[in-house]
Amino acid sequence: MSEENSKEPSLAEAAYDKIKEEILRNRLPSGEFLSIGDLSKVANGMGRTPVREAVQRLHDERLLTVVPRKGVIIPEFDIKKMVDQLEIRYVLERHAATRASENVTEAELEELRAILDDMSQVEEKSSYQLARLNLKFHVRIAELAGNRELVEILSRIYDHHIRIYTFFLTDPKRFKATQEEHEAILEAIDSGDSEKIMSTMDAHFESTRAQILSAILE
Repeated sequence: MSEENSKEPSLAEAAYDKIKEEILRNRLPSGEFLSIGDLSKVANGMGRTPVREAVQRLHDERLLTVVPRKGVIIPEFDIKKMVDQLEIRYVLERHAATRASENVTEAELEELRAILDDMSQVEEKSSYQLARLNLKFHVRIAELAGNRELVEILSRIYDHHIRIYTFFLTDPKRFKATQEEHEAILEAIDSGDSEKIMSTMDAHFESTRAQILSAILE
């Protein structure tokens, strides 16, 4: 394998990370065709081969759509799809929190507390950074549940929701409410009380759905 070819995976990974971040930050136009050349510029001038590999991966994750002979297109927001994903999240997150509570250690609880501390310290209340930390909290709970498939499914949904949160949830009041809801979830997991876990997850789901729909429909 040549030195150039051996570098392709890392270049493709870098292109993927950069283009994905721009999509999640809503910095690329949705509903308009973009060429590989356009995305090469987004990826700091990387070559077409690693960008094509990144595009295929993002297509598989449904963060963009490849249209033969036309280019790629960033999907516009779909309210029905968003609500459907929230409902899937709700079911899976309830299960994850319950399972995580069964064997969670104090060190693991401290990891979750640290994520919430990071959320409280984000400067200027960046909706993108808060969204990433918000969903990092939920991913860690899924990891503690010990089910890799669950983590993978939720992680893909979370990528779409980072984009939604970054665009719509910019009200500082929502940030405070989310923080309080996460603290309640953490307390419930620590307690090991399944009914308490269910009630806090129910409240978080209803609050999140109401806030997103309210922001979208304003």
